[in-house]
Formats: sequence, structure tokens, C-alpha cells
Amino acid sequence: MYKNFINSFTSIITSTGNRNPIESILDKFATGIAVFEIRDTIHVLYMNSHMLSTIGYTWEQYRDKLNDAASIFVEEDAWRLYNEVNTKTEFSIDCKGVRPDGTIRWYQILGAQVDFVKSVYPVFLVTIIDISSYKAMEKNLIVNSERYRIFEETTEAFLFEYKVKDDCMIFSTNKSGTVERRVIEKYSEFNHNSSFVHPEDRPHFTRVLMEACVKPTKSSIEYRSKAIADDYAWCRTYYVSVMNEYGQIESVFGRIQNIDEEVKKRNEMANLVEKDRLTGVYNRDAFMNRVEKSLECANEERSFIFSMIDIDNFKGFNDTYGHIVGDDVITIFAEKLKIAFGDGVVGRFGGDEFTVFISGISKSEFEKRFDILKNGLYCDVMGQKVDITFSVGAIRFKGSRRVNYILDKADKLMYEAKEEGKDRIITRTLR
Repeated sequence: MYKNFINSFTSIITSTGNRNPIESILDKFATGIAVFEIRDTIHVLYMNSHMLSTIGYTWEQYRDKLNDAASIFVEEDAWRLYNEVNTKTEFSIDCKGVRPDGTIRWYQILGAQVDFVKSVYPVFLVTIIDISSYKAMEKNLIVNSERYRIFEETTEAFLFEYKVKDDCMIFSTNKSGTVERRVIEKYSEFNHNSSFVHPEDRPHFTRVLMEACVKPTKSSIEYRSKAIADDYAWCRTYYVSVMNEYGQIESVFGRIQNIDEEVKKRNEMANLVEKDRLTGVYNRDAFMNRVEKSLECANEERSFIFSMIDIDNFKGFNDTYGHIVGDDVITIFAEKLKIAFGDGVVGRFGGDEFTVFISGISKSEFEKRFDILKNGLYCDVMGQKVDITFSVGAIRFKGSRRVNYILDKADKLMYEAKEEGKDRIITRTLR
């Protein structure tokens, strides 16, 4: 491409025999362009207006450099440039230049020998581009790679590097001074089809990884994986996107930490706050929070059932047998609910009122579970079996709804069931 430009440039110069139109054209380029004559030093015959801004000089500051263009570069690179123009007809070289304020910048110089200027000395048309930012990125990449290697060899942490272009994941860990690596080619396909990450966490994990591949990111994520154990264990992964010299994300580096015990303890503490002390089911606030979160992301086709449940004649248990028996009734009923609706959310609203929230279940299946629950539902009072009955009001609906609205509808149906004689289920579908 550069050679084609030189040929075109030469053709125009030759046909016009006038430099002014060419100078006008070259001044419109957003790149520093110059014509050098090679003697014992490099002489500047012409440069466009962008040349000075590229190298950071004013005309007054550069005037004394016209007869020795290489003098703005550090000594080693100046000699390299002079050697290139004396031994080649085309060249590309990266040089460090010193600006008048003392700062160092990197420049890429492309040149080709031309014959449109009549001279006994070689003449080159050159372009100069400031590539300092790319060199800084390149250096950072090298430094980061070296840091990763050192970190890999000196830490016992579980590390990974995902190579974006190759779709390759490399896991490594240091065991007794020996670095062990596992390389997974076509990682996207592997991750989609394997059980490496827990199925429930895989969509979030995949989305986070892909975002780090297209947008510079530095963050962490918690998920369940088999990366650090034979079975699923909770992990916390710290990860960062790493760019190459062109500003493109080349890799995602990460460190995987085992937080299984931490999560278990955290869940235990959460259970103490969220669970009803007597029954072990969710208290009212925790139950409502879970329902709200489920409905926030619900699509219009997903079906739910929200039910309010009240133990019939509960006051009679307390009045006849005492509060200890009353607590036994509540505990027994809660255990039966948890067994019948283990795939749903069970909560206690207070006293003898309970609630169940479940998705993806038909009206007939929902009511069938309560029928099964009734069988053998009793409390043993001094060797005597006392049956426990209950009344249920349930609302079946699709998509997202306001929780308080659904609660109010189910509560009214529960009282309707009681008024109709108790020991029954009333389920309505909300349109």
C-alpha cells in the first residue's frame, strides 16, 4: 500500500513539474510527511505542516535540525535510522525521539527511495507516526505477562488465562513448586456443553466472561464450579481484561479463590435472619423478597401460583390443649408444606398463616399436592390423633405482577374458603 502511494506521488510530481500542488495535497494529510536527502547526514528537503506537530517541535525549534534530521532521536536509534537509509531502498523502523521539553516519544518511520527529485544523493519520501501509546500498551502487555508468569510460579492460587482470539482457556496451579496447566481449546463450546460451571450459574458466568472480552473490565464474580474441587464448590474469581498494543482485548486473566466455607457460613447467617425460628420456613419479609425477585425478571409466558393457607380452628388447639400443642401443630404443618412444595418457596406470615409460591405448575397438580398433604396430617395429643385441616386461597397468573396485589387476591380467596366451610382449596386464574 505504501509503495503504491509512492508510485502515485512520483507520477503526479513528474506530470506536473510543479511542487506547489503537491505541497498543498500533502498538507491535508493527518500524518507527518517529509522528503529526505541522504548525505553524510540526513537533510530535510521538504516536510508538510503535520511533521512538526507530530514530533513536537515549532519551526523555530526545528530550523537548526534541517541538516541533521536524525538528531532528534536518541543516539542509538539515530544510527539505526542512518544505517537503514544507507543500505535499503525501502524501510520501516521504530525510533525514540526526544522533544524540546525532554520527553521521550516513540515514532514509526516508513520510507522509500524516490527519483522525482534530481540529486546526486539518495532521496527518500518518508512518513512519521507517533506510536507512543501503542508502545506503552505493548510494554504493559509484556510486563503483565511476566508478572503473570512470576505469580503463577510463586503462588498456590488457582489461575486462568482466556485467550480471546484463540478461544482457549488455560488453567494453572502451583503444587509443591511445580506448575500444572490444563489447556481447553474451543472453550466457548466446552463451557456450553460441560458441567464445569454449575448450570444455574453458567449463564451469568458466561455473560461476565464475554463482557470482559469486548470491554476493558476489572471486577470479581461468585459462582459454583468444579475448577477447584471434584464437586461443585463456591468460587470467587478476580479477573481483568488485558489489551494488546492496538487497544484490542487480547486476554482475560483471573485468580480463582475457594470461598465455599465462607459462603456456607454466610448462608447460615442469612438463614438465621430469614427463617422463622419455630418452623424453619421463610419469615414474611424474606418470603416477599424472594417472590419480588422472581417476578422482576418473569416473562409473560411463565406461570405462577401464589397461595395463602390458614390452619382451621387453630385457636381451639391452643384453648383446648395449650400453646405447646399449638406450636406442635404449626411445626408439623410447616414440615408437611416443605415436603410437598420443596420446589417452591414456603413462608410463615405469622400465627397459623402460611404461604406457598411456586412456578411452572398446573392448577390440578397444585391442588393434588395439597390433597396428598392432607393424608396423615394430625397431631398426637397424649396418644390421641387430632386431625389438622386447613383452608387455601390461591391465585394462578402469568408474567410479572405486583406482589401486594396478588397477596390481597389470595388472602380474600382463603377467607372465602373458610366461609364456605373450611378444609378446602379455592384456586382462581388471574387474567
